[in-house]
Amino acid sequence: VSRSSRRAAGPPRRLSANVLPPPPEEDASKAAQAGPPWTKAQLSAVLSGLHTLGYGRPAELRAAASATLGGRDDAEVAAVVDVAVMVALACVREQAEQDGAFDAEGAAAEWEASRHRLWHFLQRGAPPAAGATPAPPPEPAMRVPTSLEGWFSTRIASRAANLLAALLDLRRLRTAIEAAGVGGVPAAEGGGVEVGAFHAPVLPARLQKPAILGPVVPGAAGADVADEAADGAYAAAPTLADEAADGAAAARIWGEAEDTDLLLGVHAHGIGSWGAMLADGSLRSLHGLTLLSEGGREAGGEAGSLGATSSGGPEAAHDSSSAGAVEPRQLRNRLRHLLAALPVLAAAATAEGDSPSQRENASPHGAGEGGEDAPCALQRAGAATAAERFVLSLYPAGCERPAPAKVGMSGGGGGGGEGGGRRGR
Repeated sequence: VSRSSRRAAGPPRRLSANVLPPPPEEDASKAAQAGPPWTKAQLSAVLSGLHTLGYGRPAELRAAASATLGGRDDAEVAAVVDVAVMVALACVREQAEQDGAFDAEGAAAEWEASRHRLWHFLQRGAPPAAGATPAPPPEPAMRVPTSLEGWFSTRIASRAANLLAALLDLRRLRTAIEAAGVGGVPAAEGGGVEVGAFHAPVLPARLQKPAILGPVVPGAAGADVADEAADGAYAAAPTLADEAADGAAAARIWGEAEDTDLLLGVHAHGIGSWGAMLADGSLRSLHGLTLLSEGGREAGGEAGSLGATSSGGPEAAHDSSSAGAVEPRQLRNRLRHLLAALPVLAAAATAEGDSPSQRENASPHGAGEGGEDAPCALQRAGAATAAERFVLSLYPAGCERPAPAKVGMSGGGGGGGEGGGRRGR
């Protein structure tokens, strides 16, 4: 019986009284500058944004929930995010202790060291330099109002492991995008994603692609295909394309351009903000598509409370004049595979102490490119493997991720490469 199965079958877990980290000691002057107490709506908005946008992005989080967090500055939002991460770490540790993970000698000390490593990776997006010991998380810079402590801890505890896994996924994505020289953040006015050398990893054909339904001709034989999809049918792309061809415009096939724009859109707008992505003109392969379900965000989950607008309106399940339509559930499944297949680049994630010229000359594709000689390429390959092991070891029990090479054919974060790059966007 797996650990996750034992956990699911066990009694409901009870939080200990010390899950929330102790508040910092404050004098009267600091307390006066702390601002008004946090409300439940504000804390909920921060937690939702943390699930969808990831760690270290307080400005984007405030912008996504401006109606709720408009009176808070970046430092205040970042402080709540830090407390939420510390609470999640404490909850995962407590669960591991209940599962008997600390029975072996030295297990508790190793877990504490892994907590420091995870905190370091969230901060830097890279493993520590060789021989360096990651520093422990600092004391929190704020405290949750006493009346909301129980609610705050319980909400995080119910999904603590999933939250930490999502933060690691999104940090890997952010590192890959930044390593490729892509901003990937909506502009202050008008939105838009800056496009650079980033491209999505190449996934094997066995992993199902989202089906893109073509515009439906009213009264044609293929119209009922869109009706079935709008009702929640989940068919493979070739089947939908074949059926649509009988009386409707053929469905467009999902490709590498859509994979790349999906990852860039998630980085810019957040997981689940499908409507915002499809309305973003800089994501050319996705722009103009509509959703087969109501609204621009998936129903339920942490993503549901951020409040993005729909590209097609809450009443439109499928717009026959659009460039096509996709189902949110298929987008989420595809995203899960793409995030798992993101490689940990040696150029971006292992050489924390390298100079800019060393990082520029490093090739993520191995020997023979970028002017590297064979020994240097082998050294880089070994560093990339070590970095990958480091990152994969950070995921909590029950939320482990496979090695990228086991998911896809490893495309990459930056540069070209056969079958991997997108040129001339």
